[in-house]
Amino acid sequence: MTTENIELIIGLAYFFAAFFIAFVADNRGHSFGAAFFASLITTPLIAAILYAPYAPEKKPEPNNYTAPDVKDPNWTPEQIKLKKQYETGELTVEEYQKRWNETIK
Repeated sequence: MTTENIELIIGLAYFFAAFFIAFVADNRGHSFGAAFFASLITTPLIAAILYAPYAPEKKPEPNNYTAPDVKDPNWTPEQIKLKKQYETGELTVEEYQKRWNETIK
């Protein structure tokens, strides 16, 4: 089956479901037209709620964007060197923080 046939079948099933709901409402003393149009509006909403958990998951587009390395213009060469040592793993967090605080003084 092609997608056109599937869409046609879904559309017909949707129309007949609305017709059936309106027919039952008419037999119970309500207006056929009002029930038909109300079911045309509510049937896809109910179907969307019921079948949403089974919808295929959308995969997010891969984000290849990386933030540029922006350096503070007030950094000293010693601070830049310290940051590079930390990023390469030469320093632990505690040692980096201690030495960074020393450069600020």
